[in-house]
Amino acid sequence: MKYKVTHKGEIAQVVKVVGGTLTIKPGTTNKVVDTEKPLTEERLEHYKARGVVFKSATTKAAIKKLETAVETAKKAVEDAQSDDAKEAAEADLEEAEQALSDAQS
Repeated sequence: MKYKVTHKGEIAQVVKVVGGTLTIKPGTTNKVVDTEKPLTEERLEHYKARGVVFKSATTKAAIKKLETAVETAKKAVEDAQSDDAKEAAEADLEEAEQALSDAQS
C-alpha cells in the first residue's frame, strides 16, 4: 500500500516497507512509501502520536479501478449458481471492498 508520509515529530521513526524498513526523519514531507500491507488503525494512531502522518498515495484512476472491481464482485455474488461459488464470490467482494476502503483512507 502506498502512502505519502509527513513527519512533524522530533524523533525518527522506522516503518516496515516492501523489502525491509525505512527510517522517516523529522521534517519529512510527502515522501511516498510502499508498505507490505495496509497499516491498521492502531499503527496509524501509533505513528500519529509520534508526529508521523500517513495519507493514501493512491491515484484517482486506481480508486476507479478498485470501484469497478467491487461492482464486478457484487455482480458475481448475484450470479453465483452454487453455495460454494457464492461463498467464494462473497470473499472476493469483501477483499475488493477492503482494498477500496484502504485506498480511500
